[in-house]
Amino acid sequence: MPDPGLLLPVRHRAPTPRLAPALQTKVVDLMSVQLSEPAHPTPTLARAPGTRASLGELARRPETGALIGTLSVFVFFAIFGGSKFLSSGGSAGWLNVAAELGIIAIP
Repeated sequence: MPDPGLLLPVRHRAPTPRLAPALQTKVVDLMSVQLSEPAHPTPTLARAPGTRASLGELARRPETGALIGTLSVFVFFAIFGGSKFLSSGGSAGWLNVAAELGIIAIP
């Protein structure tokens, strides 16, 4: 049997902490503050309208590496995959697999 001196009666529980009224008002005020400008502005390209992007600017974009890789794989299989790779039946085969993998990768 446990020592009765170690058990605290229910009425001696610590009260739940509550915020003072002045602090509650400040919390509401902080929640209603809206920023006039974004915290991290997005960088914009300072380029005159109608001018074209340079090759260096295109090479720095992350999509460029994926595009080069995709074209490289396509050219490799077009050369070494034989005539069936570029035929309608061959294209349907690898496009079917690519569609299934794309659907899996979306979520």
